[in-house]
Amino acid sequence: IDYGCGSGILAIAAALLGARHVYAVDIDPQAVTATRGNAEKNEVTQKVNAELVGHMELHATELVIANILSGPLIELAPKLAELVKPRGQVVLSGLLKTQQEDVKNAYSPYFDAIEVALKNDWVRLSGRRRV
Repeated sequence: IDYGCGSGILAIAAALLGARHVYAVDIDPQAVTATRGNAEKNEVTQKVNAELVGHMELHATELVIANILSGPLIELAPKLAELVKPRGQVVLSGLLKTQQEDVKNAYSPYFDAIEVALKNDWVRLSGRRRV
């Protein structure tokens, strides 16, 4: 699941790297349109299904990725955790170094050993869903 798909780049990358199917969702209709168009350009329309949040039934999966602002990530922590199967992985990006602790704290009740990757002032968090 690519939650907050934007242009679809993460969904498309997942499809090109071997994901059998990617569910891409966003609250912005333009993001869904862009994701569909970019999936077509990259010839992965058979693997990428893009819809507005709430217009597609999402089930727990092995991987949830989200590259969105820290506020929505914090608010969505219970929902995104629910979408990750036990021992599955969450990957969160688009965060500034100053935001990492708040986001990490929001996800720590659900995920073990949250790893922090830092590049310049940007942070990526990843963790495994508790059983």
